[in-house]
Amino acid sequence: DLALSRDAGRRALQARIADAADKVCGGHPDRGNRYTQEELKRMLPAYDTCCAEAVQRAQASLNLPVMLAQGQ
Repeated sequence: DLALSRDAGRRALQARIADAADKVCGGHPDRGNRYTQEELKRMLPAYDTCCAEAVQRAQASLNLPVMLAQGQ
């Protein structure tokens, strides 16, 4: 349902991938103030790494880096 030939469609797809990565990685740890600052220091880097890797895998599986870079 996305027109990847349009900038808005590409942005929407990137947002959907980011949302999916957030869910796969358990949600942002500081959401809801459920952890102490010390716990967050340990958890945030792991969460950021998880999200970055999930986004990268999704883009690679869809061959998106080339499409997004070329504006296709």
